[in-house]
Amino acid sequence: GKSKVGGWGLFTKHALKKGDYVHEYLGELIPQNEAERRGKIYDDRNQTYIFDMSTDYAVDALQKGNKTRFINHSDNPNIGPQMKVV
Repeated sequence: GKSKVGGWGLFTKHALKKGDYVHEYLGELIPQNEAERRGKIYDDRNQTYIFDMSTDYAVDALQKGNKTRFINHSDNPNIGPQMKVV
């Protein structure tokens, strides 16, 4: 649905507790310099779905992502990312 934070947002039917698993963030793994390049283009379109994994890599969910790309930032977050390499 429409988000107060910006653009579209992903909402839950039930309140989440700190540490709850929500979903896997999917997308294209790209080097950070490519993320910076794409980020400038996406920001102009107001459609940025880049998640920084580290100072070296990011995940771009614009073309190859799933619904988790609609999880927006919160002023009062109760969930956070957990990095897992498989």
